[in-house]
Amino acid sequence: MMVRNQINNHFYIFLVGFFSCFYNHFLGVYNLTILPYLIIITYIILNFKNLEFTFSQIIIILFLTSYFIVINSYNENLSVVLKNFQYWFGVIFFLIFINNYKIPNSIYRYLFLFLCFQLLAEIITINLFLDQINFLKYTYATKFFGFYVRPIGFAGSTSSSITIICAIFCFLKYNINYEFKKHEYFLFISCVLLSLSHTGFIIFLLILVYDMITQEKNNFKILILGFCLIILVLIFQELFTSNVRSPFNHLKDVIGLKILTLKIVLLEIKLSFNHTQDSYYINLFSELFSLNNLNNFSINELKSSSSYFKEIPRKDFYSGYEFIISDLEKSKIINPKLIEESFWGSQIYWPMRQVGGDSALASMIEALGIVGFVLYSLLIFVFGKNLKNVAFIILIIGSLHYGIIMSLCGQFVMALIIANKQITY
Repeated sequence: MMVRNQINNHFYIFLVGFFSCFYNHFLGVYNLTILPYLIIITYIILNFKNLEFTFSQIIIILFLTSYFIVINSYNENLSVVLKNFQYWFGVIFFLIFINNYKIPNSIYRYLFLFLCFQLLAEIITINLFLDQINFLKYTYATKFFGFYVRPIGFAGSTSSSITIICAIFCFLKYNINYEFKKHEYFLFISCVLLSLSHTGFIIFLLILVYDMITQEKNNFKILILGFCLIILVLIFQELFTSNVRSPFNHLKDVIGLKILTLKIVLLEIKLSFNHTQDSYYINLFSELFSLNNLNNFSINELKSSSSYFKEIPRKDFYSGYEFIISDLEKSKIINPKLIEESFWGSQIYWPMRQVGGDSALASMIEALGIVGFVLYSLLIFVFGKNLKNVAFIILIIGSLHYGIIMSLCGQFVMALIIANKQITY
């Protein structure tokens, strides 16, 4: 009976993991986003009597339920509320599931290999057989070096996918003390190189530095070789294909946009407490443009920074001299409810999905508000049993760019890393 239960449990984790880490390649054919949650809910119902919760975990679940009820009472579009909740708080289902399930260490190795081979299979497919736009319904495909199309991967974006692979690699290497074979190192380095993700390159550098600090000498020469190859790729890209994406200019622009986005969101929250609704926009825009920091950002980038800018008429570039208040009058921006939005998030009134985006942290604060952001932080702290590990830090660092830990695969992997009850091989 015990063996049968163990097989059933392994079957559950296989289904949850498979549909969490492979669903992106079904988009355009089937949208399987909801399947992992349905499987977990089925597991919870069937094993409800055996579930274990601490008092603090129960309190967080009650608060999270109350938060959902409040948001739903304000926003009349239940579909939008559910999609937002799934993106920002869907990790709660994975945390409950894995908190009550012992994960074999071998699962992490198989998951690492599965994701690496999946990424390489996509690279071969989109570069030799099928067009990426038609295959994955992805309209932002770019050819590097005039012939190479980089993959978007299982997490919906190149940076997210390679960050998740790096996180699992670190969890295996530093937490489980798994001894990678040389061919597994080369598999990992190949995925990092072929991703052409600057986020992935930076994280690989951090792994190398961590190895040097902790005196981890196991296959250290292979990591050095991988770092040298990354430098060569960056130099080659800068010299011969900078018109596609100059690595150094791109990194500078990304950092600048992140700072700008966070500045805008925090300024919105500050003004919501100090100004009436009538003067809100005038003060918001005047303060922003007085900072003289928008000259180098296109209007599309500005729109991605905040919900309040989404309907501004298109212009090539905005600056303090070009901006006029009449643009606000022409645009049909939804009036903010100021303090309510700062507390509960802009999703309580906006009739659109507020998920994704290029600046995940700022988008999270804006969408969830102060209450939602604090709830999410407490949720991770209360359910996390293993927060002091390199893999978790890598996921957080990567999520400063895209919402890696909010993607379906990211939610599953983060829960595996911070809430696991490990058993041996």
